[in-house]
Amino acid sequence: MSNKSNKSSRREIKGSPEHLSKVFERLSSTHMKNYLDFYKVHNAWFEITGKVSKRSKPISLQKGKLHIIADSPSVAQEINMMSGRIISKALSLGIRIDSLYVCIGNFKDKAKTPKRDNNLQLKPFTEGDILEEVEKVKDMFNDYGLPDDVANSLRRLYVVYNKRFNLKG
Repeated sequence: MSNKSNKSSRREIKGSPEHLSKVFERLSSTHMKNYLDFYKVHNAWFEITGKVSKRSKPISLQKGKLHIIADSPSVAQEINMMSGRIISKALSLGIRIDSLYVCIGNFKDKAKTPKRDNNLQLKPFTEGDILEEVEKVKDMFNDYGLPDDVANSLRRLYVVYNKRFNLKG
């Protein structure tokens, strides 16, 4: 009886052993395979596309369709024109791509863009600063025949705008 249980616990290997990657590919889900293929394409994007790689980026691979984002219509057109080359280069990496979908947009990583200084606060202007500057531009809106209150409001607006945006008037 123990002889029989020993035979059932042992597995016989039939044929030659497979490479681990083949076993993994066979046993992994389609989603996982798409993810791994996308990772390969993403890492080899420069080798696959050449100079266009600086102005484009693969964003996903789903069911054989590679989604790409380009920064301009001309780059999108160039990628579409070289789709055969992209598909064959990907195939040489062992990745099956049936078609490309190219959209236009901003693909720069937000982590690499400089962050705005949230501590930057605009200082409010004092009434004295504004009145002093309004006196300097007193004659500016007189020639338009505007009522005094409207002309005075325009002068104040002009002064505040120039102070805020550091314009010399």
